[in-house]
Amino acid sequence: MFVALPIEQDESGPKRFAGACLHKTRCSTENICLVWPTFRSIKVNTDPKETRLSPTLLLLSDDKALARFVDGVVKSPWKLVWPDASGYMNREVFAQPNVRLVVLDDHAFKENDRGRLLAQIRKHFSCTPLLYVAGIQSDENEIRARTNGAQYYTSKPLSLERFGYVLQSFLQAAR
Repeated sequence: MFVALPIEQDESGPKRFAGACLHKTRCSTENICLVWPTFRSIKVNTDPKETRLSPTLLLLSDDKALARFVDGVVKSPWKLVWPDASGYMNREVFAQPNVRLVVLDDHAFKENDRGRLLAQIRKHFSCTPLLYVAGIQSDENEIRARTNGAQYYTSKPLSLERFGYVLQSFLQAAR
């Protein structure tokens, strides 16, 4: 379905609409009519590898061992994004395209910053699964993680075999 969109505008409002009105009449500026699209010849890239973005796993951690492990589990077509620890609250982190999975290691953050970071993750990646890795097991950490949308919660020391299996299953489901 296509909606008429103004393509010219001045102080008095829209002047023309893109497309042809289904009513075969000229639409007034107050009406929005369904239109047939008017196509022009546009070169479109049809290579699926170039037009489709790779699914992204966003890793928020300062633990190099965890990052190496996650990097070993993440395989093509997935892309791992592991920002610098100083940039976790930057807009660029939350502007990553096609984020399908977030892994958060809370050990990298002060207690006060964890809630804010989880709120930012929930705001920008509301439909994205969150795997929460706690630096220290506590009921408070788990409650905070679960109430902020974590689908999986674990604490360090990690069972790498189990965490790897869980991570692979989330990667397959989110693909």
